[in-house]
Amino acid sequence: MKQKMHITKEAKPKGNIHDTAIRGVLMNKTALAIFLNQEINFKEKIIPQEIEYINTRFVTSKQKDRESDVIIKLKEHKIFIIIEHQSLIDYSMPYRTEEYTFEMLRQLVDKEKMHNKSYEYPSIITIVLYTGTRRWNAKMSIEIKDCIKDFKNKIGKHIVIDTSYYSDDDLIKREGTVSKVIVLDRLNKRKIIYNMNEIILEIYKTLKNAEEKEIIENYIRSSLTELINNEQLDEVIKKINKDEGGENSMLRQTIIEMIEDGKREGSESGITQVAINMLKEKCDKKMIQKCTGLSYAKIAKLEKSLQHV
Repeated sequence: MKQKMHITKEAKPKGNIHDTAIRGVLMNKTALAIFLNQEINFKEKIIPQEIEYINTRFVTSKQKDRESDVIIKLKEHKIFIIIEHQSLIDYSMPYRTEEYTFEMLRQLVDKEKMHNKSYEYPSIITIVLYTGTRRWNAKMSIEIKDCIKDFKNKIGKHIVIDTSYYSDDDLIKREGTVSKVIVLDRLNKRKIIYNMNEIILEIYKTLKNAEEKEIIENYIRSSLTELINNEQLDEVIKKINKDEGGENSMLRQTIIEMIEDGKREGSESGITQVAINMLKEKCDKKMIQKCTGLSYAKIAKLEKSLQHV
């Protein structure tokens, strides 16, 4: 391994999590425990106090450019869980799983005690959290060809949590913040800013405490920075907190105003990209004009250019 693994303190999902939004929320023990218990039928429910984070810079010796997203240990148990976030299908996952497992065993196994009959090896489980749009269709393990009777050998086994089966509405209604960040991440990847305000308000109605609000606010703050500066983002967060699910028009108007300000400050290319994405989604031109501030003629010109692509 590239470096020794060590236990780290819980990390709050702060800072720039635009591309690592899922990892950010998974680094919150409460959010992680809720999500894992929802998705996996553990014999005993995981509680946040049981979770210890292992250094997330865990990198295998042969994959120096790869790192696992989150690795946790369950206290009082020799159970380690590797959580890999995938937004695209990876057909090499069984191989990667086996390599991660082997590297962790090399690090964790007590070389002296392993010779004793009663020695208990650590259990290592790999979970793939897939947030792409297509159904996950990669193999769940590597099967060894059947050449011995009554002997089946599979390596690289792992669990896949495929969120493509869930609608935005399903995810918003679920307990915890991981599913809600997945919804925002979907919108952000498609650059669909125009209807994000309604989604944010629906999410806020379901949040239960200040910690959950903090996680969602940090994502909002990072995901909109391409169009809106930090000072303006502070204002929208304040308005969201004040309304807590009030009139949609208030937040919509706030976002429109900030986009227009961003354009005046030199972010026109970002606004144009929003308009292009809305055109691709077959949105009404009047709605695009309202949400971006671009002229009808400019939008029509963009539409015409897309027809030649």
